[in-house]
Formats: sequence, structure tokens, C-alpha cells
Amino acid sequence: MDLKKLSSQGDELWKRSDKLNAEFFALSYGAMVVQLVKDYEDYAQVNQQLDKMGYNIGMRLIEDLLARTGQGRCSEFREVGEVVSKVAFKMFLGYSPHVSHNPQVTSGLREFTLSFDENVLAEFVELPEDALGAHIKPGAAAANEPGSVGGLWYSQILCGVIRGALEMVLSLSFQPRRTKKRKNLLIKSPIPLASHPPSCPSQVGMAVEAKFVSDVLRGDDTTEIKVRLIKHLDDEVPQGDD
Repeated sequence: MDLKKLSSQGDELWKRSDKLNAEFFALSYGAMVVQLVKDYEDYAQVNQQLDKMGYNIGMRLIEDLLARTGQGRCSEFREVGEVVSKVAFKMFLGYSPHVSHNPQVTSGLREFTLSFDENVLAEFVELPEDALGAHIKPGAAAANEPGSVGGLWYSQILCGVIRGALEMVLSLSFQPRRTKKRKNLLIKSPIPLASHPPSCPSQVGMAVEAKFVSDVLRGDDTTEIKVRLIKHLDDEVPQGDD
């Protein structure tokens, strides 16, 4: 795994992409979150809806990534984290979160953490006090990690995107199909796609858990998403979140 090559690939893909105005993007996302809060009046349900939206977006964005990179099967879950950070996030949002791996695991690594120094979704945002959730200390029985729980996870859509993209890898690999030009649902404007994603019979989809463990919007010191591998999907095809 060549980390410099992955970083360069992400940089080149971002440079060649037409961009949407980041301020407009952030404000549009914010308006959507506000509407969800009004509709559901329950932060837990808003988090769930954002995750579902992200899941369905991720199932489509992976088409762009595979078509434009020809990315083959990752040899280990550590490599998945590097591709997500250095290629996928850079390609769609223009920045790469720092990725760290559990130092206690020497083989068969099954989780990674993405740490964000910037988050385009959270620009111009200040959460009301009732949305901040409850802070927990390291070693707490509920999560065994510092951060906060409950309340609104404002950027929860990112967790859904990661989850949907990694699950969708399999069905794209074994069932390549023609795609039309599609409006990218994150930061870029419409781009031309290849006639179909590259066929990679050795590619394997992954069911993962992706969740925020901290967010500076909620008063935490860092913004972090933890991604944990649940299982490889083999020949199962994702059904999508309704």
C-alpha cells in the first residue's frame, strides 16, 4: 500500500473536478437538518434519517470512485481506511481526514478512526444546548471511549455515506451496469462517468458500523468517526435503506 500514491490520486481527482460553492453547500445541508428537526422533533430520529440519506448517497458515490480510480480489492481493513481518507474524502469533499488504526491490534485490523480538522458540513453552525448530548469520560461502561452521547450528530450523513459505499462495492463489482451522468450529491457538480464501473470479481463488500464518537460542535475536543468492520458480505447484495 503506497500512501503517497493514494494521496496523489486523491489530489488529482479533486483538481480535475468542477466544484460547488462550499458556503452554498454548507447552508443547503444546514437547511435540510433544520427541516428534519422540525419534522421529527426528536434528535435520535433525525440522526437516523441523516444516516439513511447518507447510506443511499454512498451507494451511488461509490460508482464514481470505482469508475474514476479503478480501485481494486483492498488487502486488509487498514487499507480501506487509507482509501476512504486519502481518495474518497479528498475526491468528494476536497480534504482528507487523518486516519488512525487501533495500535493494540497487530493483525486482522478491523477498525479505524477518521479525525477531522475541518468539516465543510459544519461551517457556520452552532448547536442549541438541548442538541449537545451528554459527555462521557474515557473508560465509561457505555462506550469505553471519551466523547458524548445522545443529542444531535449534525454530520451523521457522513457515517451513512461510508456505510453505504462499503456495502455497495460488492454489487458494483459483480453487476456492472451502464450509468448516466448524475449529479454528485456531495461537493462536486455533475461529472461524466465511465460507461460502467470496472468489473472486479475479487472485490468484496463490507458491512461496517460507522459512528461519530465526538464532535467539536457538541463541545468535544475533536471530531471523530469510528468505522468498525462487522463482516464481509461475499455474494450478498445490499438492499438499501428505505
